[in-house]
Amino acid sequence: MDYEALKAVCRNNMQIATTFEPQRFDGAALLFVATNGYLTAPVELWRPYISGQLRVHQINCDHDAMLGPHPAAVVGRTIASELNKQRNTVLWRTK
Repeated sequence: MDYEALKAVCRNNMQIATTFEPQRFDGAALLFVATNGYLTAPVELWRPYISGQLRVHQINCDHDAMLGPHPAAVVGRTIASELNKQRNTVLWRTK
C-alpha cells in the first residue's frame, strides 16, 4: 500500500470537508433513515438543504448496515417505485 498517497488523500479530504458549503437542492427528495441506533431520526438536519418535500423511508437496520443486502434491496425497490411513478406522470410528445 502507498501510505504517502493515502496520507495525501486524507489531507485533501479534510481540506475539502472544512471548506465545503452545500447548496440548497431545489426539489423533492427521498431520505432513507436507519431506524436502529438513533433515538430520533436526524430528518430536521436535512430540511435546510431541500426546498421541496422531504419523504422519509425508514429502514430496519443500523446506519453501518444500510448497504447490506436486505437494506440495499429495500432502498433499491423504493427508488425503482418512485422512478416508475415519475415515468408514468410524464407526458411524452412526439411532435
